[in-house]
Amino acid sequence: LKALREEMERRMREERDREEKQQQEITMRQERRKQELQERESKQMVSREAGPRGGAMVARPKRKMPEVLTLENLRAYALGLLEDGELDEAEAALRRVLLVDPDDARTLFALGELMQDVREDNIEAQDFYERAVESQPDYLPALKRLAWLHTQRRFDTNEYGAYEEALQQRRDQGAEDCYRKAVKACPHDPDVLCGFGSFL
Repeated sequence: LKALREEMERRMREERDREEKQQQEITMRQERRKQELQERESKQMVSREAGPRGGAMVARPKRKMPEVLTLENLRAYALGLLEDGELDEAEAALRRVLLVDPDDARTLFALGELMQDVREDNIEAQDFYERAVESQPDYLPALKRLAWLHTQRRFDTNEYGAYEEALQQRRDQGAEDCYRKAVKACPHDPDVLCGFGSFL
């Protein structure tokens, strides 16, 4: 019995260490992405270009709405705003794209990233990632993010603030399903393989 108890304690310590390491990796990825977006926004606010008179500085013009509003143009405009760091305008434009095509996986993924990395709203982010995967089951970026998010939220409490083992099991299963689909879609992706290995 003593040996069995020691073995169980050892396994529990290893599980805790693995979960802490995985959580640190997820947090670092989120912080890097958030910092990148904030830096882009900051650069957009102070962006200047050299003017015609030897160093005179002029503000760079903002991105303009395309004159021809096709789905592709509107999506490119929205993603361009996101790249420029115009986050509020980008979110509004991305949501307009979904009014035209509610199942556009790339737009759903971009909104998921925005919700997770900038708004810090994991619940809405998960919803966007899940919709992206439903629309395009082999969409690798959404599969990876969704797997990480399931893993990150595995110990979240329920709506009443209580821990539920069944809820953790569902999230574990969700993470495993996403990782397996991601491996199938891209068997040699190092992020997928590393994440899946840590999860297992």
